[in-house]
Amino acid sequence: MQASAGDKTHLQQLEYWQPLNKCRIGGTPPPYSDMNLFATCLFSFMFPELDEIKKRRQKLGMRQNGLAKKSGVSQSLIAKIESGRVKPGYENVKRIFDALFAAEEEGSAKADSMMTRAIVAVCPKDKVSLAIKLLREKSLSQLPVVISGKLVGAISEGTIVDRIEAGTPHAQLSKMSVSEVMEPPFPTLPPGAPVHLAAELLKYNSAVVIVGGRGIEGIITKADMLKAVKRS
Repeated sequence: MQASAGDKTHLQQLEYWQPLNKCRIGGTPPPYSDMNLFATCLFSFMFPELDEIKKRRQKLGMRQNGLAKKSGVSQSLIAKIESGRVKPGYENVKRIFDALFAAEEEGSAKADSMMTRAIVAVCPKDKVSLAIKLLREKSLSQLPVVISGKLVGAISEGTIVDRIEAGTPHAQLSKMSVSEVMEPPFPTLPPGAPVHLAAELLKYNSAVVIVGGRGIEGIITKADMLKAVKRS
């Protein structure tokens, strides 16, 4: 089936689909003889490789008939896809991966199972000297800054070290208020969020605050992640 002019215009907008160098970034795309290439580009952009279906299913301990029930795709088609005998359509691939992703989420640990509930925090009006004292006494690397239970900022060892490196005298720094040196708040997640989301955020942040219907419920740090690995 030849791609229509409308299809080709749309394909030119898909600048980031580049399976096997058949789709290239930017510029004028190569000629498309049919819509099979469109589907290939679509799958590579939105879904893992098709051979991941069997790997993920087996990792979940799920049989083909179980995946068929969850996805609404026939077991025979799933078997053919896993064996590489057919090239499935977009809708079937979406149903299968949606079912796998949902099953993975169901089986994953939740953020509230890993968080520290006893939160040590400071207020913006507190002195930096108090924050330093709490960091030392509680063996922490960071503290959330809160007002009436609402997260408004963060202060960490790095915050203080940066100020010292910038030339702020120690005596002056200790007398400054937390509001003068605090950084933007830590990212937040709901209690039921999968732990892997917290782990992803911790790649770029020193802590993740868990916020639920009752407000701040806990905090997850890299140390909490390491403790969880040690327990497992």
